Amino acid sequence: MTTCCNKCGSNGKCGCNDSVLHIPLTCPTPQCDNTNDCPETFSECCVVNDRDTFGFIDPESNNPISFVINENEKLCDTLQRLLIYINCKGAVLPFPYGVKSNTITSTTINVSWYQLIDVEGYKVYISPATNPATWTLAGTVANNTTPNLTITGLTPNTSYYVYVQTYIDDVVSCPSVTLILTTKL
Repeated sequence: MTTCCNKCGSNGKCGCNDSVLHIPLTCPTPQCDNTNDCPETFSECCVVNDRDTFGFIDPESNNPISFVINENEKLCDTLQRLLIYINCKGAVLPFPYGVKSNTITSTTINVSWYQLIDVEGYKVYISPATNPATWTLAGTVANNTTPNLTITGLTPNTSYYVYVQTYIDDVVSCPSVTLILTTKL
């Protein structure tokens, strides 16, 4: 599978232009011509055309691992799932992916993710962007509702870390990727 996303397409726009990936025509991408290379564009606009499975060797155990890429999945979501998959091998519960911020104000951050099956719900954690992080449960979301949460009571112009976990009873998944988000002034 080729994942090169810096080609100048026949439509004169930069993007994924190979056998596996494509960019929908509605995606805003840089204009280009064949005289200049396009910047690498691993973005929400690159979408996998066909379901595919590829394998690699786990560097710690030397065991083969296969990973499924879903048809019409955004490339950034595929890469997010792959990173979590590598770090959480052997996890019992599916982990959240597609985690992103939707709206940010001076005192709130709204995050969303893809809904998963076979989980009871989601736990959203937040920490000021300090080292070490001091995590606080920002809220829980039942799986039968829209998978998003607005975190309130934040300090203006402050950076925060946010991640999401799935849960069933007392069992939690590996965390999603951690977002670094800054509230507005």
